[in-house]
Amino acid sequence: MKKSILTALCVTGLGFAAIVSAQDGAGVAILDEMNGSVLVNQGEKFVTAIEGQSLNAGDRVMVTKTGSARIMFGKDCSTEVKAGTIVTIPENSICEGGQLVTQSLEPGTGAAPGANGTGAGATGSSNTGIYTLAGVALAISAYEILKSP
Repeated sequence: MKKSILTALCVTGLGFAAIVSAQDGAGVAILDEMNGSVLVNQGEKFVTAIEGQSLNAGDRVMVTKTGSARIMFGKDCSTEVKAGTIVTIPENSICEGGQLVTQSLEPGTGAAPGANGTGAGATGSSNTGIYTLAGVALAISAYEILKSP
């Protein structure tokens, strides 16, 4: 009996993790047609972007003064990212009402990049907390089942 309950809990926990992972991997957009220096921040720091890279809600794309990029939100939905800007990817496609948040890299044109609380590591696109909570709940359940008579 204990083993069947423990097995059911493990299967349920793995199913939950798979559902969360599938949702996390569903990109909102794709980085396309890059020229010059283009960087992406997907939660921790800006790294060199890769053409065709999947972008999720909260990811930030930085195009330097010598660069350009196109972000594709679907087959017939795209936008150009101008040189010297950072854009934050919205939850929904721009063709479905989503709004890009754009910041300038030029001095004196407004707040510094990340000054609005969206700096490195603050994109909110990570599910680490959910995975940790599910793992702790699963471990406590397994312990309780195994120690009961």
